[in-house]
Amino acid sequence: TMVGLFVASRLLSGPTEPEPIPALPGPGVVDLERPATPDPEPIAEPPPEAAPPEQVVEQARPPKPAPTRPRAAPKRPRPAPVAKAEPEANPDAFGFITVGAQPYALVRINGREVGATPIVNKKMSAGSYEIELTTPDTGEVRLKRTVVLREGQHARITAR
Repeated sequence: TMVGLFVASRLLSGPTEPEPIPALPGPGVVDLERPATPDPEPIAEPPPEAAPPEQVVEQARPPKPAPTRPRAAPKRPRPAPVAKAEPEANPDAFGFITVGAQPYALVRINGREVGATPIVNKKMSAGSYEIELTTPDTGEVRLKRTVVLREGQHARITAR
């Protein structure tokens, strides 16, 4: 192989002169009678100031806020809120509601169907209620009222 050829060529070439070893730098002769003084440490020079960069990098900007989606307008207009004289239904205080209509109508109280007219002396907790009367065949709203029922009160609603 290559290593074998190299070794063989060196052996066949004959004796060679050894290369001289360079002398190590040193302090020279040391006087053993006097204690050696250490060489003073070199004074460190401050590093040169860094030159400003040649290229100006664009400054970081705060991230833009995420875009917000505009709220969609309600599909149907909402009725104007009605001021309530009483808080929502009070389970400890009761009143009564009677609803009549000519011709008869379906009655909803707070969006829940309770039956057809006549509704007589329906016991309800004191509070605010939305009463709606509709024509059964067409679903047409004939009457819509907000009733504030107080303790012991009897509210009567009639539609013609």
